[in-house]
Amino acid sequence: MNVNQPLYFVAFLVICMLASPSVSRAQDKVAVPRLEMKITRYMINDSLIVDSVGYRYDAQGNLTDIVDVSRNIPRESFGYVDNVLSNIRTFDKTNKIISDFKDKTSSLEDNGNRVLISLNVQREKEVDSVEMSYIFEKNVIKEKTTLVNSGKFSSKLTHLLAYNKDGNVEEVQQICGNDTTLIARVLAWDNQNNPFYELSQYNFIFMQNDFPFNCQSLHNPTQYVDYEGKTVNVEITYNDQGYPLTYKRKGDSFIADEFVYSK
Repeated sequence: MNVNQPLYFVAFLVICMLASPSVSRAQDKVAVPRLEMKITRYMINDSLIVDSVGYRYDAQGNLTDIVDVSRNIPRESFGYVDNVLSNIRTFDKTNKIISDFKDKTSSLEDNGNRVLISLNVQREKEVDSVEMSYIFEKNVIKEKTTLVNSGKFSSKLTHLLAYNKDGNVEEVQQICGNDTTLIARVLAWDNQNNPFYELSQYNFIFMQNDFPFNCQSLHNPTQYVDYEGKTVNVEITYNDQGYPLTYKRKGDSFIADEFVYSK
């Protein structure tokens, strides 16, 4: 297990504060199918686990909930003020609020190249202070740093992102507070549509939990090296519009994803 996994939980929740990319397939006036559900199947101790999450949107197309389909309760919910994300909540399996993130933006430069965000993570008996900083280049993230402080611990996690000429994330360096560096790298892509690319400012909300699939890449990865240095090959099937219907990852473990879109 990755020793930095607990930090993923904090990091992946707040990354959705980012601005959307300036260029989108939606600008080409092509009907883009909306992602409604992702079904993931994987093996643990010879047992098949099925995890289904649904995506809910408001009338403006903002993502409002990521839902546990089997229980029909949210895992995360997102609130807005004038279409700007202002609140993120996470829930446990009983629908009880675990964390309540509120936007405490401290600085936003006019050119949009750097954003500083402070958040409070509210738990039952403690409040954690989280500061996120983002460095942009041409509307894509190049670097982000997470600082977490509480009465029990403090930690720092930095991610450096590299893109290829086609607009795909090809490498992420994860640098921990003890200067340990882990690298994940994509070796090959298809030439089809990545369903998460169109999720506007939420392109990175999934990234920390499942790189390289759910991130701000135009295309889908077909081969990558994970943070543990293992090479994984991916088989993909598509619908008539060129969006993935299934991912099948072939490495040391079995993971398969199925996608359901709006009609």
